[in-house]
Amino acid sequence: MSHLSFQDAVEHKCRYLPQGRYTGHLAVIPDRFVTFMVFLFLTPLICCMTFTQALMVCGYLSSVITTVEKRFGLKSSETGFIVSSFDLGNLSVVVFVSYFGGRGHRPRWIAAGGILISLGALLFSAPHFIAPHYRPVQAKDPSVPTHLLCPRTGSVTLPPSPASYLAIFVMAQVLVGIGSTPIYTLGSTYLDDNVKTENSSLYLAILYVMGALGPAVGYLMGSWFVSCYVHPNEEGTLTQLDPGFVGNWWSGFLLCAVAILIFSLPILTFPRSLRLSAAHQPKVTDGDQTRDFGDLTSHLFNKNKKVYSMGNDLPRAALHICSNFTFLFVSLAYTAEIAIVTAFITFIPKFLELQFSVSASHANFYTGIIVVPSASIGLLTGGYVIKRLKLSAVGASKLATICCAISLLPFVGLGLLGCNGINLAGVTKPYASGPSLVEGLKSSCNSHCICPSNLYEPVCGSDGLTYVNPCLAGCSAVFTSLTMFVARSMTCFRIRSCTSTFGPAMRMSSMITTAPSMPSIIWSIIL
Repeated sequence: MSHLSFQDAVEHKCRYLPQGRYTGHLAVIPDRFVTFMVFLFLTPLICCMTFTQALMVCGYLSSVITTVEKRFGLKSSETGFIVSSFDLGNLSVVVFVSYFGGRGHRPRWIAAGGILISLGALLFSAPHFIAPHYRPVQAKDPSVPTHLLCPRTGSVTLPPSPASYLAIFVMAQVLVGIGSTPIYTLGSTYLDDNVKTENSSLYLAILYVMGALGPAVGYLMGSWFVSCYVHPNEEGTLTQLDPGFVGNWWSGFLLCAVAILIFSLPILTFPRSLRLSAAHQPKVTDGDQTRDFGDLTSHLFNKNKKVYSMGNDLPRAALHICSNFTFLFVSLAYTAEIAIVTAFITFIPKFLELQFSVSASHANFYTGIIVVPSASIGLLTGGYVIKRLKLSAVGASKLATICCAISLLPFVGLGLLGCNGINLAGVTKPYASGPSLVEGLKSSCNSHCICPSNLYEPVCGSDGLTYVNPCLAGCSAVFTSLTMFVARSMTCFRIRSCTSTFGPAMRMSSMITTAPSMPSIIWSIIL
């Protein structure tokens, strides 16, 4: 920026008028009206943006990540990378946004961030519209089981590679991460600068509480959406516990995109500053108010030139911060805590689904009503203890260390709880008829079959193994009735028949679930 316009000079002059504050449109307004604007417009808009962003990123995404994984055939490592992409986008611009955004027009930076979040949310839902129409294979349909059997000739139609969808999800998360940066780094400071000092803590507390409530509502919203079928205009016959059921994961992102866009656009109309804090307000006299605007413009130009030249000192400032060992160790401790918390809240719904055979909807519901509010209670309790005991910085550090050490004990015990793992042939256990081949799911007993390895319709054999689908178990014949689906001519174990539902006395039956649907131990896990 080489010079300042006349309007910029007028804006700076009007900010120091003793009877009011500049609104951004070459006019002054009383302080009471500034307070009214902050209370009625600025605070609700920033709080709603923070709430919706936390709802989508920390709650809703975690609640639908297992559904996205199932729908597009992604691995847990890939969905974990999708979640981490938010932090990649955030970290890539946080220094730039904090440094230059804090010296620029903060409302425009905040609004631009909201627009980027909205675009990222729209992009995240895009794979639903560009992917082939989802049509699950239903094992209980008498006209379908033959497609699950072992064909000796023919070919298997494979779905498109998930790599392209993974790239879209990652780019969307990066956009959301970039857009979230000004909300947290500039939103709180802009709000703090435009309220009275005695009210600052109250407004910031409201802002942080809204951010803490967002994930809880996100889990509850995700619980409802994933209980609905992925295509709202189709009435699916599958239940939520059916392996082929996919919930409506994408609608929530569209809803969040629209909401954040609505909250972002009004913030564009706010001025650079409604008020300046008393610590930064120079004493103004009548003589100063009649000062020549030429002198004022020259003063502002020199000051502005100095501000933008400070960009050269950014590496020196970063080096100075890194030499502060107290700051470094606190940052490392916070990083370790966030790593545990992020991994826990992201994958605890999947853990509940796999270990206790609960639906994605129920897993998200349990997480939303217990896990996330517990964090809010912990924050409030910690703040009360620090205030009650009047702890210093050292005392607060000791309290945090003790609490972290205690919280590690349940995480250690978490590994001792849960149901027995599934003995999945070719995945966790070798085939009983011989060692698994290089492909994993293929063995000597089904090497003559052309089977879809991505189709999960599990059947269990008398050998104690669960097979991914009847074809991989070597089934070449089928018998159906109103209550059961019986596959015959199994080549991967001795007894040559199995069933995929509960039926009358059979020599061997196949059950889709391997753990109780809702054991009491699940509450121990959640608590």
